[in-house]
Amino acid sequence: MEFENIVVMPIQQVLGSPFGNSEHKLGPVWPDWNEAGEIRFQRKGRPKDDKPWLGDRTQLTYALGDYVWCGPIVNHFGHQIADFSTRIACYRGSDAKYLFSVRKGSGFTFDDLPNFIKEIFHWFKIDKDNIFFVERPTVVQKLKVVPQQEQLPQHGPSQNYLSILDGLVRANKLDAIERKGTFYISRAGMLKGMIAGESYLESFLSSQGLTIIKPETLSLWEQLKIYMSAETLIFSEGSALHALQLLGHLDCKIRVLQRRPNFLMAKGLLTPRTTERGELSYHQVGKIVAGIRADGEPATDAGITIPRIPKLVEFFEFEKLDFSTFEEDKLRAAIEVDVKRFIDNEYENPRSAVSGHMDKLITQLNELGLI
Repeated sequence: MEFENIVVMPIQQVLGSPFGNSEHKLGPVWPDWNEAGEIRFQRKGRPKDDKPWLGDRTQLTYALGDYVWCGPIVNHFGHQIADFSTRIACYRGSDAKYLFSVRKGSGFTFDDLPNFIKEIFHWFKIDKDNIFFVERPTVVQKLKVVPQQEQLPQHGPSQNYLSILDGLVRANKLDAIERKGTFYISRAGMLKGMIAGESYLESFLSSQGLTIIKPETLSLWEQLKIYMSAETLIFSEGSALHALQLLGHLDCKIRVLQRRPNFLMAKGLLTPRTTERGELSYHQVGKIVAGIRADGEPATDAGITIPRIPKLVEFFEFEKLDFSTFEEDKLRAAIEVDVKRFIDNEYENPRSAVSGHMDKLITQLNELGLI
Protein backbone atom coordinates (compact mmCIF):
# COMPACT_ATOMS: atom_id res chain seq x y z
CA MET A 1 0.00 0.00 0.00
CA GLU A 2 1.10 3.55 -0.65
CA PHE A 3 0.34 6.78 1.20
CA GLU A 4 1.03 10.45 0.59
CA ASN A 5 1.75 13.13 3.19
CA ILE A 6 1.38 10.76 6.11
CA VAL A 7 2.57 11.60 9.63
CA VAL A 8 5.17 9.21 11.09
CA MET A 9 5.98 9.38 14.80
CA PRO A 10 9.10 8.51 16.78
CA ILE A 11 8.93 5.80 19.45
CA GLN A 12 6.48 6.73 22.19
CA GLN A 13 6.35 3.25 23.73
CA VAL A 14 7.67 -0.12 22.60
CA LEU A 15 8.00 -3.63 24.08
CA GLY A 16 6.28 -2.47 27.27
CA SER A 17 5.63 -5.85 28.90
CA PRO A 18 5.78 -6.98 31.70
CA PHE A 19 4.92 -3.56 33.13
CA GLY A 20 1.67 -3.01 31.28
CA ASN A 21 2.88 -0.37 28.82
CA SER A 22 2.20 -0.43 25.10
CA GLU A 23 3.96 -3.02 22.98
CA HIS A 24 3.96 -0.67 20.01
CA LYS A 25 3.08 3.04 19.94
CA LEU A 26 5.06 4.62 17.12
CA GLY A 27 5.41 4.95 13.37
CA PRO A 28 2.82 5.92 10.74
CA VAL A 29 -0.49 7.35 11.90
CA TRP A 30 -2.58 5.42 9.39
CA PRO A 31 -5.44 7.58 7.99
CA ASP A 32 -8.14 5.10 9.02
CA TRP A 33 -6.52 3.44 12.02
CA ASN A 34 -9.22 0.88 12.79
CA GLU A 35 -9.41 -0.25 9.17
CA ALA A 36 -5.64 -0.34 8.47
CA GLY A 37 -5.63 -4.10 9.09
CA GLU A 38 -2.55 -6.12 8.17
CA ILE A 39 -0.22 -3.16 7.67
CA ARG A 40 -0.43 -2.38 11.40
CA PHE A 41 2.00 -4.05 13.81
CA GLN A 42 0.59 -7.49 14.56
CA ARG A 43 1.04 -10.53 16.77
CA LYS A 44 -0.88 -13.78 16.26
CA GLY A 45 -2.58 -12.26 13.22
CA ARG A 46 -4.13 -9.42 15.21
CA PRO A 47 -3.12 -5.78 15.71
CA LYS A 48 -0.93 -5.35 18.78
CA ASP A 49 -0.28 -1.63 18.47
CA ASP A 50 -1.75 1.58 19.85
CA LYS A 51 -2.34 4.68 17.78
CA PRO A 52 0.55 7.12 18.29
CA TRP A 53 -0.41 10.28 20.14
CA LEU A 54 -0.52 13.33 17.87
CA GLY A 55 -1.67 16.66 19.29
CA ASP A 56 -3.23 19.61 17.46
CA ARG A 57 -0.14 21.68 18.23
CA THR A 58 2.46 19.01 17.56
CA GLN A 59 5.32 20.54 15.60
CA LEU A 60 5.94 18.66 12.38
CA THR A 61 8.95 18.37 10.13
CA TYR A 62 8.78 17.28 6.48
CA ALA A 63 10.56 14.58 4.52
CA LEU A 64 10.35 14.87 0.75
CA GLY A 65 10.71 11.90 -1.56
CA ASP A 66 9.90 8.17 -1.47
CA TYR A 67 10.16 6.03 1.67
CA VAL A 68 9.33 2.49 2.79
CA TRP A 69 8.14 1.72 6.32
CA CYS A 70 10.15 -0.89 8.23
CA GLY A 71 9.53 -0.45 11.98
CA PRO A 72 11.33 0.80 15.10
CA ILE A 73 14.90 0.38 16.24
CA VAL A 74 15.23 -1.50 19.56
CA ASN A 75 18.18 -2.92 21.46
CA HIS A 76 16.77 -6.46 21.67
CA PHE A 77 18.31 -8.82 19.11
CA GLY A 78 15.37 -11.22 18.86
CA HIS A 79 12.61 -8.62 18.69
CA GLN A 80 14.51 -6.46 16.20
CA ILE A 81 14.60 -9.40 13.80
CA ALA A 82 11.32 -11.19 14.54
CA ASP A 83 9.09 -8.16 15.09
CA PHE A 84 10.70 -5.31 13.23
CA SER A 85 12.76 -6.63 10.30
CA THR A 86 10.39 -8.89 8.39
CA ARG A 87 9.25 -6.24 5.91
CA ILE A 88 12.73 -5.15 4.82
CA ALA A 89 13.60 -7.83 2.27
CA CYS A 90 10.40 -7.12 0.33
CA TYR A 91 11.66 -3.64 -0.55
CA ARG A 92 14.89 -4.79 -2.21
CA GLY A 93 15.44 -3.07 -5.54
CA SER A 94 13.51 0.02 -4.52
CA ASP A 95 15.12 3.46 -4.72
CA ALA A 96 13.14 4.61 -1.69
CA LYS A 97 14.71 5.31 1.71
CA TYR A 98 14.15 2.85 4.54
CA LEU A 99 12.19 4.45 7.38
CA PHE A 100 12.68 3.52 11.05
CA SER A 101 11.30 5.12 14.21
CA VAL A 102 13.74 5.81 17.04
CA ARG A 103 13.43 7.44 20.45
CA LYS A 104 12.47 11.10 20.44
CA GLY A 105 15.52 13.34 20.29
CA SER A 106 17.82 14.95 17.81
CA GLY A 107 20.87 13.97 15.87
CA PHE A 108 20.39 10.17 15.80
CA THR A 109 22.70 8.71 13.16
CA PHE A 110 23.80 5.35 11.79
CA ASP A 111 26.79 5.45 14.15
CA ASP A 112 24.42 5.40 17.15
CA LEU A 113 23.04 1.99 16.20
CA PRO A 114 23.99 -1.18 18.10
CA ASN A 115 26.45 -3.22 16.06
CA PHE A 116 24.03 -6.08 15.50
CA ILE A 117 21.55 -3.70 13.82
CA LYS A 118 24.28 -2.36 11.55
CA GLU A 119 24.99 -5.99 10.65
CA ILE A 120 21.30 -6.63 9.93
CA PHE A 121 21.30 -3.69 7.52
CA HIS A 122 24.48 -4.99 5.92
CA TRP A 123 22.87 -8.42 5.48
CA PHE A 124 19.87 -6.82 3.76
CA LYS A 125 22.25 -4.83 1.51
CA ILE A 126 20.97 -1.46 2.77
CA ASP A 127 23.38 1.41 2.40
CA LYS A 128 23.48 3.68 5.45
CA ASP A 129 22.76 6.70 3.26
CA ASN A 130 19.40 5.12 2.35
CA ILE A 131 18.17 4.97 5.96
CA PHE A 132 16.00 7.66 7.53
CA PHE A 133 15.49 7.76 11.30
CA VAL A 134 12.27 9.34 12.57
CA GLU A 135 13.12 11.00 15.88
CA ARG A 136 10.50 13.74 15.74
CA PRO A 137 6.98 13.90 14.24
CA THR A 138 7.51 13.90 10.48
CA VAL A 139 5.23 14.27 7.46
CA VAL A 140 6.48 11.85 4.80
CA GLN A 141 5.71 12.80 1.21
CA LYS A 142 5.35 9.24 -0.15
CA LEU A 143 5.35 6.08 1.94
CA LYS A 144 5.04 2.46 0.83
CA VAL A 145 4.33 -0.35 3.30
CA VAL A 146 3.98 -4.13 3.09
CA PRO A 147 2.63 -6.33 5.91
CA GLN A 148 4.95 -8.14 8.30
CA GLN A 149 6.04 -11.35 6.61
CA GLU A 150 6.24 -13.21 9.92
CA GLN A 151 4.72 -12.60 13.34
CA LEU A 152 5.54 -13.71 16.85
CA PRO A 153 5.01 -16.13 18.34
CA GLN A 154 4.27 -18.68 15.58
CA HIS A 155 2.96 -16.94 12.43
CA GLY A 156 5.44 -18.26 9.86
CA PRO A 157 6.62 -17.07 6.44
CA SER A 158 5.10 -17.76 3.04
CA GLN A 159 7.04 -19.70 0.43
CA ASN A 160 7.26 -16.52 -1.62
CA TYR A 161 8.95 -14.69 1.24
CA LEU A 162 11.33 -17.61 1.80
CA SER A 163 12.28 -17.41 -1.89
CA ILE A 164 13.13 -13.74 -1.39
CA LEU A 165 15.34 -14.69 1.57
CA ASP A 166 16.94 -17.50 -0.45
CA GLY A 167 17.93 -14.80 -2.95
CA LEU A 168 19.45 -12.78 -0.12
CA VAL A 169 21.50 -15.82 0.97
CA ARG A 170 22.81 -16.13 -2.59
CA ALA A 171 23.56 -12.40 -2.74
CA ASN A 172 25.61 -12.78 0.45
CA LYS A 173 27.34 -15.88 -1.02
CA LEU A 174 26.38 -18.31 1.73
CA ASP A 175 24.48 -20.74 -0.48
CA ALA A 176 27.33 -23.02 -1.55
CA ILE A 177 28.92 -23.99 1.80
CA GLU A 178 29.38 -27.69 2.51
CA ARG A 179 27.32 -28.79 5.49
CA LYS A 180 29.21 -30.68 8.18
CA GLY A 181 29.56 -30.77 11.95
CA THR A 182 27.28 -30.34 14.96
CA PHE A 183 27.13 -27.05 16.84
CA TYR A 184 25.69 -26.22 20.25
CA ILE A 185 24.41 -22.64 20.53
CA SER A 186 24.70 -21.87 24.23
CA ARG A 187 23.09 -19.39 26.65
CA ALA A 188 25.54 -20.14 29.45
CA GLY A 189 26.62 -16.50 29.62
CA MET A 190 23.10 -15.17 30.23
CA LEU A 191 21.81 -13.92 33.58
CA LYS A 192 18.20 -14.96 32.96
CA GLY A 193 16.33 -17.24 30.62
CA MET A 194 19.00 -19.92 30.74
CA ILE A 195 19.47 -23.57 31.63
CA ALA A 196 21.19 -23.86 35.00
CA GLY A 197 24.49 -25.73 34.82
CA GLU A 198 24.83 -25.04 31.12
CA SER A 199 28.56 -24.47 31.51
CA TYR A 200 28.92 -28.16 32.35
CA LEU A 201 26.66 -29.13 29.45
CA GLU A 202 29.05 -27.21 27.22
CA SER A 203 31.98 -29.19 28.59
CA PHE A 204 30.22 -32.52 28.12
CA LEU A 205 28.99 -31.76 24.61
CA SER A 206 32.43 -30.53 23.62
CA SER A 207 33.88 -33.87 24.77
CA GLN A 208 31.41 -35.54 22.40
CA GLY A 209 32.82 -33.64 19.44
CA LEU A 210 30.32 -30.77 19.27
CA THR A 211 31.49 -27.22 18.62
CA ILE A 212 30.26 -24.76 21.27
CA ILE A 213 28.98 -21.42 20.02
CA LYS A 214 28.33 -18.36 22.16
CA PRO A 215 26.42 -16.12 19.73
CA GLU A 216 26.93 -12.98 21.84
CA THR A 217 30.68 -13.24 21.14
CA LEU A 218 30.26 -13.53 17.35
CA SER A 219 29.27 -11.11 14.64
CA LEU A 220 25.94 -11.73 12.96
CA TRP A 221 27.80 -12.70 9.78
CA GLU A 222 29.79 -15.36 11.66
CA GLN A 223 26.58 -16.75 13.18
CA LEU A 224 24.80 -16.96 9.84
CA LYS A 225 27.83 -18.57 8.20
CA ILE A 226 27.81 -21.28 10.89
CA TYR A 227 24.07 -21.83 10.51
CA MET A 228 24.43 -22.25 6.75
CA SER A 229 27.37 -24.66 7.08
CA ALA A 230 26.20 -26.94 9.92
CA GLU A 231 24.79 -30.41 9.54
CA THR A 232 23.13 -30.17 12.98
CA LEU A 233 22.35 -27.13 15.14
CA ILE A 234 21.41 -27.58 18.80
CA PHE A 235 20.01 -24.40 20.35
CA SER A 236 19.53 -23.63 23.98
CA GLU A 237 16.12 -21.96 23.59
CA GLY A 238 16.57 -18.22 23.17
CA SER A 239 16.82 -15.20 20.90
CA ALA A 240 19.65 -16.71 18.84
CA LEU A 241 16.96 -18.77 17.10
CA HIS A 242 15.63 -15.60 15.50
CA ALA A 243 18.81 -15.17 13.46
CA LEU A 244 17.51 -18.07 11.38
CA GLN A 245 14.68 -15.78 10.27
CA LEU A 246 17.16 -13.87 8.16
CA LEU A 247 17.67 -17.07 6.14
CA GLY A 248 15.38 -18.86 3.71
CA HIS A 249 15.08 -22.65 3.43
CA LEU A 250 17.37 -24.57 5.80
CA ASP A 251 19.00 -27.85 4.82
CA CYS A 252 20.06 -29.05 8.27
CA LYS A 253 18.85 -30.62 11.50
CA ILE A 254 17.71 -28.17 14.17
CA ARG A 255 17.27 -29.25 17.78
CA VAL A 256 15.90 -26.89 20.43
CA LEU A 257 16.43 -27.57 24.15
CA GLN A 258 13.28 -26.14 25.70
CA ARG A 259 13.52 -23.98 28.79
CA ARG A 260 9.77 -23.49 29.16
CA PRO A 261 7.02 -26.13 29.29
CA ASN A 262 4.45 -26.24 26.51
CA PHE A 263 6.31 -23.55 24.59
CA LEU A 264 7.86 -24.49 21.27
CA MET A 265 9.76 -21.29 20.61
CA ALA A 266 9.72 -20.21 16.94
CA LYS A 267 8.34 -23.56 15.76
CA GLY A 268 5.84 -21.88 13.45
CA LEU A 269 8.60 -19.64 12.10
CA LEU A 270 11.09 -22.46 11.50
CA THR A 271 8.83 -25.25 10.26
CA PRO A 272 8.30 -23.69 6.79
CA ARG A 273 12.08 -23.29 6.52
CA THR A 274 12.84 -26.94 7.30
CA THR A 275 9.87 -28.86 5.87
CA GLU A 276 11.38 -29.43 2.41
CA ARG A 277 15.04 -30.12 3.21
CA GLY A 278 15.77 -29.99 6.93
CA GLU A 279 14.53 -31.36 10.24
CA LEU A 280 13.19 -29.65 13.37
CA SER A 281 12.67 -31.12 16.86
CA TYR A 282 12.10 -29.85 20.41
CA HIS A 283 13.31 -31.44 23.65
CA GLN A 284 12.23 -30.66 27.21
CA VAL A 285 15.25 -30.82 29.53
CA GLY A 286 14.02 -29.74 32.96
CA LYS A 287 11.74 -27.72 35.21
CA ILE A 288 11.29 -23.98 34.85
CA VAL A 289 11.58 -21.78 37.94
CA ALA A 290 9.96 -18.40 37.34
CA GLY A 291 8.60 -15.47 39.27
CA ILE A 292 5.53 -13.44 38.34
CA ARG A 293 4.89 -10.44 36.15
CA ALA A 294 2.91 -7.34 37.09
CA ASP A 295 -0.20 -8.91 35.55
CA GLY A 296 0.13 -11.96 37.79
CA GLU A 297 1.22 -14.34 35.00
CA PRO A 298 4.41 -16.45 35.35
CA ALA A 299 7.54 -14.61 34.13
CA THR A 300 8.82 -17.68 32.32
CA ASP A 301 10.82 -15.67 29.77
CA ALA A 302 13.00 -14.46 32.66
CA GLY A 303 13.16 -17.73 34.58
CA ILE A 304 15.82 -20.37 35.05
CA THR A 305 15.45 -24.01 33.99
CA ILE A 306 16.75 -26.71 36.32
CA PRO A 307 17.85 -29.76 34.28
CA ARG A 308 16.48 -33.23 35.05
CA ILE A 309 18.82 -36.14 34.43
CA PRO A 310 16.18 -38.43 32.83
CA LYS A 311 15.30 -35.67 30.36
CA LEU A 312 18.95 -35.09 29.50
CA VAL A 313 19.50 -38.83 29.00
CA GLU A 314 16.48 -38.91 26.71
CA PHE A 315 17.96 -36.17 24.54
CA PHE A 316 21.47 -37.64 24.53
CA GLU A 317 20.06 -40.97 23.35
CA PHE A 318 18.05 -39.20 20.66
CA GLU A 319 21.23 -37.50 19.45
CA LYS A 320 23.27 -40.72 19.83
CA LEU A 321 25.66 -39.23 22.39
CA ASP A 322 27.58 -41.31 24.95
CA PHE A 323 26.10 -40.56 28.39
CA SER A 324 28.55 -42.83 30.22
CA THR A 325 31.07 -39.99 30.64
CA PHE A 326 28.48 -37.55 32.04
CA GLU A 327 29.33 -36.47 35.63
CA GLU A 328 26.20 -35.63 37.61
CA ASP A 329 28.09 -34.08 40.53
CA LYS A 330 29.74 -31.57 38.21
CA LEU A 331 26.37 -30.68 36.74
CA ARG A 332 24.97 -30.17 40.25
CA ALA A 333 27.84 -27.87 41.19
CA ALA A 334 27.37 -25.84 38.03
CA ILE A 335 23.63 -25.61 38.71
CA GLU A 336 24.23 -24.20 42.19
CA VAL A 337 26.60 -21.54 40.82
CA ASP A 338 24.08 -20.48 38.19
CA VAL A 339 21.17 -20.38 40.65
CA LYS A 340 23.09 -18.03 42.94
CA ARG A 341 24.06 -15.82 39.99
CA PHE A 342 20.46 -15.80 38.78
CA ILE A 343 18.99 -14.83 42.17
CA ASP A 344 21.60 -12.11 42.71
CA ASN A 345 20.72 -10.65 39.33
CA GLU A 346 16.96 -10.81 40.00
CA TYR A 347 17.37 -8.81 43.20
CA GLU A 348 19.06 -6.08 41.12
CA ASN A 349 16.41 -6.14 38.39
CA PRO A 350 13.26 -3.92 38.36
CA ARG A 351 11.26 -7.18 38.26
CA SER A 352 12.07 -7.65 41.94
CA ALA A 353 9.66 -4.79 42.72
CA VAL A 354 6.71 -6.83 41.42
CA SER A 355 4.81 -8.07 44.47
CA GLY A 356 5.45 -11.75 45.06
CA HIS A 357 8.07 -12.16 42.30
CA MET A 358 11.09 -12.90 44.49
CA ASP A 359 9.07 -14.87 47.06
CA LYS A 360 7.83 -17.19 44.33
CA LEU A 361 11.34 -17.75 43.00
CA ILE A 362 12.78 -18.50 46.44
CA THR A 363 9.93 -20.88 47.31
CA GLN A 364 10.38 -22.91 44.12
CA LEU A 365 14.14 -23.13 44.51
CA ASN A 366 13.76 -24.21 48.13
CA GLU A 367 11.43 -27.00 47.02
CA LEU A 368 14.15 -28.20 44.67
CA GLY A 369 16.75 -28.08 47.43
CA LEU A 370 18.74 -25.34 45.74
CA ILE A 371 18.49 -22.60 48.40
